Amino acid sequence: MDRSHLVEGLTVEPLPPGALVASPVEANIADTPALRAALTKACSKLQVKDEAVTLLLPDPVIRVFVQHFDDFPRAHREALPMLRWKLRKSIPFEIDDAVLSYTRQTGRKAGVDVVTVLPRQRIVREYEELAESAAAQGNTGDTVVLELTVIYSRA
Repeated sequence: MDRSHLVEGLTVEPLPPGALVASPVEANIADTPALRAALTKACSKLQVKDEAVTLLLPDPVIRVFVQHFDDFPRAHREALPMLRWKLRKSIPFEIDDAVLSYTRQTGRKAGVDVVTVLPRQRIVREYEELAESAAAQGNTGDTVVLELTVIYSRA
């Protein structure tokens, strides 16, 4: 059985008001010690030590676009520049500062729909550094809504 997509544990730790401020542009972590303490406590409860964990970013941090293309490149190296060019004026930060991820979906009409996710690199790095400081290897990039969509589609 492939266990790579199973939730093996879950815990919730309260955060002090204002410790985290979700923004696609500005710094998100306002109280590093409080967030590190909460994450360390959660990792302890789940017995996570130097393991890969998935951090779900708050929805306001990431911009999501669904675009329809009559023709879309199959090669990743061709698709990325095209998506960067099309979306460069649609986000509140420079496109070169974005971590761009996309997936192709069969369109309702001829062509293909492309779901593109764009968080700002330095915002993603804030969350990764927080995870690393709590002795976990943070993998970020998805939001709660996107993860729930993936989980629901597999059910």
